[in-house]
Amino acid sequence: MEIYKRDGKVFGKIVKLFRNEGQDPDPVCTECPTDDPRYGKKIIGMEIIKDLRKDGDEYVDGTVLKPDEGQIYKCKIWLEDGKLNIRGYWGLFYRTQEWVKAE
Repeated sequence: MEIYKRDGKVFGKIVKLFRNEGQDPDPVCTECPTDDPRYGKKIIGMEIIKDLRKDGDEYVDGTVLKPDEGQIYKCKIWLEDGKLNIRGYWGLFYRTQEWVKAE
């Protein structure tokens, strides 16, 4: 992932996929909603985190796309102990992932 600012908001795009043997090394998003402009586009280079705005120590009120499911979730991100946490929301439910910066 590459995380960056644009027009005062934070976005993130996929720059590399770690694929298993036999998997397409450069897949397209066939699970994305068909009315989403990312549908049918290559996942590498795809912007999957959009429109996060700064709120204290967090970036909130954005969305994250999970390309393998085609689901778009509300999300927020924050740094903790040198790691990036991303939390996707679906109603009252959420899931948090911890991302470590590549060397």
